[in-house]
Amino acid sequence: MSRHFSQSAAGRLVRRPEFMLGAWLNTFFAAMIIGHSRQPALLFVALVAGAALVVVLTWGRPARHQIGPMTAWGSLVLLGAILAGYAANLDRYDASFVFANVTSMVLALGMAYLVATRLDLDWRLLLACHAVVALLLMPLPIAAGQMVWGRLLPGGLHPNYLGMIAMVAFIGALGMRPRLLRWLVLLVASAVMVAVSSRASMLASGVAALAHAAAGAAGAPPRAPALAGARTVHAALAVLGVGAGALALWLLEADWLMRAADLLLKIDDPYRGVGTGASGRTEAWTAALALWSAQPLLGVGFKGHTFLMPQELPAHSAYLGLLAETGVLGMAGYLTQCGAAVAGLWRQRRDPASRAGIALVASYLVYGLVETRAVGFGNPYSILFLWIALYAPRLPLAEPFRIPRSHASQPGPISRPEGSPP
Repeated sequence: MSRHFSQSAAGRLVRRPEFMLGAWLNTFFAAMIIGHSRQPALLFVALVAGAALVVVLTWGRPARHQIGPMTAWGSLVLLGAILAGYAANLDRYDASFVFANVTSMVLALGMAYLVATRLDLDWRLLLACHAVVALLLMPLPIAAGQMVWGRLLPGGLHPNYLGMIAMVAFIGALGMRPRLLRWLVLLVASAVMVAVSSRASMLASGVAALAHAAAGAAGAPPRAPALAGARTVHAALAVLGVGAGALALWLLEADWLMRAADLLLKIDDPYRGVGTGASGRTEAWTAALALWSAQPLLGVGFKGHTFLMPQELPAHSAYLGLLAETGVLGMAGYLTQCGAAVAGLWRQRRDPASRAGIALVASYLVYGLVETRAVGFGNPYSILFLWIALYAPRLPLAEPFRIPRSHASQPGPISRPEGSPP
């Protein structure tokens, strides 16, 4: 009995690789907890383990899809810009730094290629599995943390990193079918983001929820004209009702709303408020633009802009950071990837799995406005984006035409020239 149960469980895991892939994505989180954010070698080990897992899951599976042309060209241009940028800046970096980043990028792209061409994944299930495991790991850094100036500083981690993990769990909860589990994960993830005061994560989570809802509304099956018209009227009335309610709430409780916004977003905080230039981000953005203007075509080298920034701080912008590192060539490849992913996901918006992908990609594009998350391979958020970016616009491989054996073995009618005697 137990043997039969174990065989059936193993069969389910092989048939639904989302369980193993979703759980594996948390190895980056575990590595950060174990290494206290100071041992990048652990992240590389997690990446290699993931590459091995993807190879095992796809071993013997034929390629059933091909990468879309825009995505393929964008990926090649981006990888070429990374290699050319290093070649133009070899005097700035150690060979080990260049080798580690190039190897990691090749591993990440190779994983994404195998996932896109050989697997048929349900992103809703994969994100849900990742969310559940992430919530089980979160008590470890939270228990070792402390409150400083009203913000939870988790043990060994940057608060924005824990907020990012909670945000990905929030996105995973949007597509969960069990309502109790969905609301539990949404509430816990939201509480963690508020506790660590990760404003970028809260903003991106809101965008993800809106994108998920919009894709669901736009992807609803067509109805009869009369029902469709009534539905449009109801939707318009609902929007007007929400707008009127929001206006009335603002007029009646403007002071309370401002206090709530300040509590969540730290608008007037002397260290992180509006008067600080978005926590010093405006200065970082200016410095990143200056780096790019010095080498506009190929940039200063992939993952290297931080070493050249004031106080070695990141650009706090995925787009400006990548622009400074890979120049306009790398940025063109990245934006091509993003555009192809959005177009491919929107075409499939009626699929609940695609709606989960839409939510994650929308959040990623917004999150990158204020945080340095673009092309990455050391965190689950960037890995998920890269997978979906290559997966969404893929195309089915055309199978060669084959004559069925039953028809090929039977002689067909003999054709005769027109007018010939029978």
